[in-house]
Amino acid sequence: MWTGRFPTILEREKIYGAKNGYDYVNRCQSCYQTVVTAVVANPHRVDGLAVEVQQPNYQKEELAYLTMTRRESYAEMEQVYERLLELLHYHQHQLGYRKRTEMAVEIVRQIEAEGHYPQADYAFDQGVLTHPLTQLIESSGKHACQ
Repeated sequence: MWTGRFPTILEREKIYGAKNGYDYVNRCQSCYQTVVTAVVANPHRVDGLAVEVQQPNYQKEELAYLTMTRRESYAEMEQVYERLLELLHYHQHQLGYRKRTEMAVEIVRQIEAEGHYPQADYAFDQGVLTHPLTQLIESSGKHACQ
């Protein structure tokens, strides 16, 4: 809901999926989200098919924390359980993180499996069109461009 003002930096940091980065247009630090979208379009209409927000990748920070809190030995079994839980969370985050190129492949795979747009070719932003994605599109008898 629009409140009539833009969120402050502290408020933006609480937004799900937001990352800090440099805004080259406004020449300042800002928050942003990486969003992968899929639409079907013609000269008269644009219809959305899929939207996915990329999770922030905090693997470096998590690994630094795990390295910093490492111990040579643990006296209590409770400490072992806590450490194991930390390591499992780190591993779960590694498995759950997906690059935007991987997200694009999954979206195309789903669109092709549903078969609603057999004549539609694909267009992508620069950097998303990878070799696996190109192979998937060409295996469907279609073309892709950036």
